[in-house]
Amino acid sequence: MYVDIVETLHVTLSPSGRPLAAFANGMIAFTAKVSGVPDLLLQLGCPGGISNAVSLPTFHPCVRLNRWRDRPGELSFVPPDGRFTLAGYEVDLLGPAALDAFSTSTPANAAPKLNIPATVSVQTSLGPRGDDFEVRLQINPRFKGKTSSPLPSSTSSFSGRGGLGKGLGAAGFGASSATGTTAAPAMDGMVIHIPLPSSVKTVVNLKTARGTGEAAFQPAESRVRWAINSREIAVLMSSDRGTGAGVLAILRGTVVGHDDNDDNEGDASQPFSTNTYDYDDDQTGSYQDEKSSDDPAKSRAGTGVDVVKRNKVLMPSCATVSFTVKGWLPSGIKVESLAVDQKRSKGLGAGVQPYKGVKYLCVSRKGIETRC
Repeated sequence: MYVDIVETLHVTLSPSGRPLAAFANGMIAFTAKVSGVPDLLLQLGCPGGISNAVSLPTFHPCVRLNRWRDRPGELSFVPPDGRFTLAGYEVDLLGPAALDAFSTSTPANAAPKLNIPATVSVQTSLGPRGDDFEVRLQINPRFKGKTSSPLPSSTSSFSGRGGLGKGLGAAGFGASSATGTTAAPAMDGMVIHIPLPSSVKTVVNLKTARGTGEAAFQPAESRVRWAINSREIAVLMSSDRGTGAGVLAILRGTVVGHDDNDDNEGDASQPFSTNTYDYDDDQTGSYQDEKSSDDPAKSRAGTGVDVVKRNKVLMPSCATVSFTVKGWLPSGIKVESLAVDQKRSKGLGAGVQPYKGVKYLCVSRKGIETRC
């Protein structure tokens, strides 16, 4: 019998990094491969209590709702054969007092704190022309995967499993063979997306000023994609010296709009002169005067302030982070126990103890968004 708990992050941060909203949508998947008809009791635990953390729960028809209503956190059920979704829920990571932090009487440093693996920030309109931007990725030092931390953990009667069943993988985020445990969570498939306006033709000078990874401009989606695999994340984590500030990776680039490209194509957009002159006419002086007084390149260049304003509309408005973390849940929910009721069960045989396994997985599918 296997229990897989998967939580999907949905976090929105202000330009200053202040959390505006933070939710985790959870799903409890159960796999039963037991002969007979087992009657099970699954007990969940959470700091502060399940009833205070979980909201909007949904259950499989096999779950006895009266047991959950009387004792929140306890799921009594007779599982069907195979894999199925046992329950679903939602967790507000900011807590019930999150709205109080936005009051004018609340100090700025009293904003709710989030324990999430990574955040991103964007600085725009950099450089003398205002066409440069910088993306900063901050990785939480708690997710080194080397030392134990107060993360959701299973009891001694459970065994960690190397992978989830079908349908819960994260191949879309570059999942690899890396395994994670509750004592050493493994982060993988880090991808940062920077959406750009459709008026951006390309992004040049795209490079990682600090850190590593592969970054490229995707014109079809009008965005920059910055991918960092698990090995590169481990290299970044090794640079942390235990200061608690985490590790920082920086990506920089320069946007080029369609208008900028036209200006650099040898003034091809300017019409050619069609005036003709006779050999006997003395038009040389007036022609030179006209040319000197009408300089199209000079008129298009404008002032530096005009260039910065024009490039401001080409800047990104947000950035998102995608990743997977094996062995950790943002809500702190954990499986306390999974017991078999021998009296109610049928066909198990006396003294039979089925194998039990539990696994935790956190997924962010562009779930962490920072606005500019």
